[in-house]
Amino acid sequence: MHDRETTATIEKLVETVYDLFRAQCDYEDVSVAEHDLVARIQYASAVVQAEKVAPPGGWDPYGR
Repeated sequence: MHDRETTATIEKLVETVYDLFRAQCDYEDVSVAEHDLVARIQYASAVVQAEKVAPPGGWDPYGR
């Protein structure tokens, strides 16, 4: 479960996502925006997860 601050932040993001989707012209535009948003969220998640597990000296050229 999330703490209250995280839950509140997620709720604000969801409200913003609804606004984003409602601002689109039609079904196809909503779908395109959804795919773009999901891809960006997944990328941001991967970057932050990699930062959290990176060794203190950083990664070597082989990703170790």
